[in-house]
Amino acid sequence: METIDGLVFPALTLWVMHASIYFFLISLLTLFVGLGLHKHHVLRQMKKRTALIAHNRGILISIASGSSSNLSHVETFEQALCLAEALRDQDYKDVNTRLAIQQDIVETGIKTIMLKTISAKDWGRRYQCMSAIHDLHMPVFFDALLEYAEHEENLRVYGNCLYACSSSLGKPEDFQRLSIVMDARPELSASFAEGVFRTSIRALLDAHSADQVHAVLVASLERKETSPGNLSALILSIGKEHIHALAPAIVACAIKSEDTIIKVSAMRALHAMKLCDDLIIEGLSSGNTIVQIAAIRSCEYHDGQVESSLGSLLNSPSFDVRYATAMTLRSMQERGKRVLLEVGENKTDPYAKTMAIFSLALG
Repeated sequence: METIDGLVFPALTLWVMHASIYFFLISLLTLFVGLGLHKHHVLRQMKKRTALIAHNRGILISIASGSSSNLSHVETFEQALCLAEALRDQDYKDVNTRLAIQQDIVETGIKTIMLKTISAKDWGRRYQCMSAIHDLHMPVFFDALLEYAEHEENLRVYGNCLYACSSSLGKPEDFQRLSIVMDARPELSASFAEGVFRTSIRALLDAHSADQVHAVLVASLERKETSPGNLSALILSIGKEHIHALAPAIVACAIKSEDTIIKVSAMRALHAMKLCDDLIIEGLSSGNTIVQIAAIRSCEYHDGQVESSLGSLLNSPSFDVRYATAMTLRSMQERGKRVLLEVGENKTDPYAKTMAIFSLALG
């Protein structure tokens, strides 16, 4: 005869099994319903955001064409992001049009929203805010951004803050203020600093006369407190922006400095502007291999007969010097090719001959 335990335990086990299966099915159904509702919510938010961006873009276009349209008042950070994104694709060549649109944007109350978000605890939100401010290109944010940058501990947000500053310069003098703040954080890469400087230079040239911008750049080149990394980035920025009027200032800066990185940057900047100077020619015989290679790669646009000097460098015991020389001669087209042919056919130095033949084989 079965005991009570023998009857109750199987029934209880079966009930627990059925309950577990039902619970699992209900949980799975709830999960799918929740995911569906979330997807619907996200799609609705994206559709709403896209519509708001298109609406703002249409108003901005109408303002630029002279129509009397007003932007909606900005009440949330999301609305501010939509307005910034709508402005991102707009390119206003006329200064008066750009100033009028900036004034209309200020009247939406966006400044208050952005400055409040700058102090958010979530660093991702602060980063997002800096990106939006960069897209706005509005000088009204510059002072607050610069003050904030001095206290930001997160390096990513700090870098994005400087990036926002670079497009928000109001006066040429702001360039030096930005450079001073950047000197306080030397851990930033030189390429990032170069990007900030180039964006700043473009923003200033769009709003001010070339003479004013050139004056503040010269002052920045001559500032003794500038770190070598930032000074190098500034020199390269000037060269890549093809500001030929500052070539003498760059050369003077390189002559005055004892840092190899400054001399090399000056040579590269001159080369970017398709210029050559005695600084580069003197560097061809430098005892510093780094300076010598930079000079070799930068003498491409020399007006004189520099090919013979380069030809002799193909006999250098340094592979890097020979390679840089061969590549430079190759880039000088016919006049360089003649030297390479001469070295490849007549020289007895097997290393020079091999490098010349290799360069010619590249076409």
